[in-house]
Amino acid sequence: LVALRMQNPDPVAHSFDVDELNVHAPIPAGEETVAIFKATEPGEYLFYCAPHYDKATGQGMYGTLIIED
Repeated sequence: LVALRMQNPDPVAHSFDVDELNVHAPIPAGEETVAIFKATEPGEYLFYCAPHYDKATGQGMYGTLIIED
């Protein structure tokens, strides 16, 4: 089980999204949230901020979530 605590000090909303793990956690402006999910397979997963990432071009806010055994 994975639990991520995320803070958003920005005046605009963000999100933490990992399509392969079916994680879609909104992070409202000026607030914090916790994303709790199960990652059953080790590997590298693309995460991104839905409002600030363009899937077609790969441009914007994104990173790699690494799950190890």
